[in-house]
Amino acid sequence: MIDVGKISRAAERDEKIALLFRDRRIADHLEFALENGRERDRLYSKLRSLQEPIYLLDSYGESTWCIDARRLAAIWTEIIGRVRAFGFSGGESASMVNDILRYQSVELSMRAGQLPGTVPIKEFYWLKTCDVRLARTLIGMAAKHKCSFSSWSCFDAVSEVCDDLLDLEEDAGTYNGNRVLWSGMGAAFRKEYLEFLEAIERRVSDIEERDSRSSSSVDVVCQWTHQRIAHAKCMIASLPEFRQPEWTGGPTFCYPANESAPSFRSLIHGWEGKAPGFQLSTKETPPGPGLR
Repeated sequence: MIDVGKISRAAERDEKIALLFRDRRIADHLEFALENGRERDRLYSKLRSLQEPIYLLDSYGESTWCIDARRLAAIWTEIIGRVRAFGFSGGESASMVNDILRYQSVELSMRAGQLPGTVPIKEFYWLKTCDVRLARTLIGMAAKHKCSFSSWSCFDAVSEVCDDLLDLEEDAGTYNGNRVLWSGMGAAFRKEYLEFLEAIERRVSDIEERDSRSSSSVDVVCQWTHQRIAHAKCMIASLPEFRQPEWTGGPTFCYPANESAPSFRSLIHGWEGKAPGFQLSTKETPPGPGLR
């Protein structure tokens, strides 16, 4: 019998990858880097194939509270296998996905009460760009024409900020490491994010001055980044001011094994209005981050 649910999930994942690649301008990066159309198409197909298990890892963590370590290991085996298809050894492949593993630890740590908002903003968004950064590294290795990696890094970091701002409602229904969601939206949040965006803007201006003469694509990428920074600033300015949620229920997110985990939306109830914060029971909570 055909598993309609499985087909639907695969189709949804394919659409999500297509949206990511379009938003991060992966096809444009390939066009800047490679003249041969067949080479571009071949590499694009391999990058999409690599993104499939990465998004499977992402969706598993977002939808599952108590993580099955065996399931996690199976997904990681697939990720390493897809990287090896680019011609790397097992050890090289593991090294190349190290930041994906580090970002996974940020999201899993939520189950131990360590919220994304506690990770320094620069480190957080560097890690959150890990999958796209891997794709850009692979493009760079195949490139006939070099494009400033720094310009793309700035573009990707701002894009992740925009995603967090745009996806607040969607991410509130999952176990998602949306840093904006857990940073509160008061004066401190605005100051932190605006300073981060302004630092990127200065960095982009430096890149334009240094690299634009040697690579015409740098100007294009930098202009896209300036546009996204302006968009992010507008979204931040339009957000209503809320109190940052308080973590008052002990050191762990985990709930008793015989109870279902609360929905992420229920954990942040009240953000639509007065945002009084929330409390989590610490009774009979299992040790550890919820891995079993």
